[in-house]
Amino acid sequence: SKAFVRFGLDVSSEFDIRIYDLRGRKLLTVLRDIYKPGYYNIVIDGSSLVSGIYLVQLSSGDRKSLKKLILVK
Repeated sequence: SKAFVRFGLDVSSEFDIRIYDLRGRKLLTVLRDIYKPGYYNIVIDGSSLVSGIYLVQLSSGDRKSLKKLILVK
């Protein structure tokens, strides 16, 4: 199963995407890299996860965003 995340940055910064279960346990780090300003589309490979509801945390510097991901296999 795959999920797609789109994000934009207005300045160059380190950016990471992490997947958590609903209890707040980190399950995996999808990516961690330095990105230039712009818009990006990232594919999350959910093959190592079971069907369920997850939290996707997008982090750049001191900015964080949390999204819900429903994975169905």
